[in-house]
Formats: sequence, C-alpha cells, structure tokens
Amino acid sequence: MPDQVIVFTDLDGTLLDYYTYSFEASKEGIELLRSHRVPLIFCTSKSYAEVIHFREETGNTSPFIVENGGAIYLPREQIEQFKPFVKADRLKQSGDYAALELGADYATLRRVFEQMKKAFGNSVTGFGDMSVEEVSRYLNLAPRLAAMAKVRRHDEPFILRDPSLLESIQQLSRQNGLKVYPGTRFYHLMGNTDKGEAVKELISLYKKVYGTIVSVAIGEGKNDEPMFRQVDVPFLVQKPGGSFTDVTLDRITRINAVGPYGFTFAVKALLNRSIKL
Repeated sequence: MPDQVIVFTDLDGTLLDYYTYSFEASKEGIELLRSHRVPLIFCTSKSYAEVIHFREETGNTSPFIVENGGAIYLPREQIEQFKPFVKADRLKQSGDYAALELGADYATLRRVFEQMKKAFGNSVTGFGDMSVEEVSRYLNLAPRLAAMAKVRRHDEPFILRDPSLLESIQQLSRQNGLKVYPGTRFYHLMGNTDKGEAVKELISLYKKVYGTIVSVAIGEGKNDEPMFRQVDVPFLVQKPGGSFTDVTLDRITRINAVGPYGFTFAVKALLNRSIKL
C-alpha cells in the first residue's frame, strides 16, 4: 500500500491566478487530488477569513495554515484524530476550527510597526494603516475580500518604498523578537515562525496519525522556500511572465507553467510519480 500523501500549496500566484484570484486553471489538479483522497492543505500569507472563503469556493476540507505560518487550523471534524498528539493547552477554539498558534499576536506586531513608522516615516505603510478601499485598489480585490484581508491575527503585511532600508528594518524587528520576510506583493512583519515551521508541525501530526507519509509542496514565491525545505517533494511553478523565483534548493522540481496552470501540472507529475512510491 502506498504511503499517505499530503500536499501543501500556496494560494496567490499558485492555486490562484496572481491577477484575478481565479482558480479555474487549478480545478483539474484540485479534483485529481480529491479523487485520490490526498489532503490539500492551504499554506498562505492570506488571513483566516480569506482562507475560509477560498476553502468554501474550492470545496476544501483539510487543515490549513494562515499568515505565513502564524497559525494552523484544524477543522472540527478532524480535531479528534489529531487531538491525542497535541497538548490540550495549545489548542484554541476558533469557530468550527481548533487553532495551533505559532506566531506573535497582531497587537504586538502593530506596536513594533508603529516604531518602524517613527523610524522610517512614509517609507513603510502597513495593512493596519490602509483602508479597505486602499487595500481593494492595491490588490485588485473586491471590497468584501479586501475587508477579509485586513483582519490580521499573526502577520502585518507592509509596503516598503525604499528597499535600501530593509536591513535596518530587519534589525529593528529582531531587536523586538520579530522578523521581516518578503512575500509576493508585500513584506511581512511576523513572529519567529514561517511557512516552514508550520508545515513541519503539521507533517509531524500527520505522521503520528498515519505513520509514514509523503509530503509535497507547491509554490512560487520566496516566502514558500521554508515550506519547500520541510517536504519530501517540492514543486516550484512559474511567476507571471514565466520566470522562476530564485530558490536555493537543489532538489526542487521546476514546473514550466505559470501559477494555477503550474499547480495542475505539478499535481499530474506527482500522481504519475506516486504510482512508483
């Protein structure tokens, strides 16, 4: 019997089109994984509210990771299988989900970001400084989705207008026990976690439930690199325009297709390969 396979995927620019947020081109890959009973785990910089929206849109039922590894959410119907392997005081109920919080809380991030604004002025603008209308225009998002994007819990996305300040900004964040990481559209002020730390934690839980597993990741951005390093089979898809993010990982498979098209090609490559596992 083949090992249990689990797939982690980035959303923006991978499962979703970078410009339109459509998942039309990734539907085939999504359905293929569903037909093979392979959990598809969203691992994204998006907020909890946004992920809930896209889970409903795509019919996803797996656990998910939000805000660059800030938290893992376990659906209510799956909590019992993971619960024996998680200390009870680590699980925090959040609606129909139990949360494993790994990142700093948003109030802490905003306090530090206010220090950044004092030090660097108009060179930095965070989500917390932007209106729903501004986020909507900047991201080409419908206002309803822009409002969801602004409800942050563990990550403050921000615009950096002067990249020469990055080293100083990183130093300030480290002095406060935080870090800054580049994303697809924004830089992110976060706690001492990332997508890789959350993926590592969730892989550990799946191993305790299923025994041996094969872990897979599909992504396109620099902030996906920590995720790639934690899995057995990493796939990198092309960015808009056809280029690849500079990822320093020799064993990664590059898929010559952009975003959600690349996602479906990666799934097909995985399933063809899985027959031999």
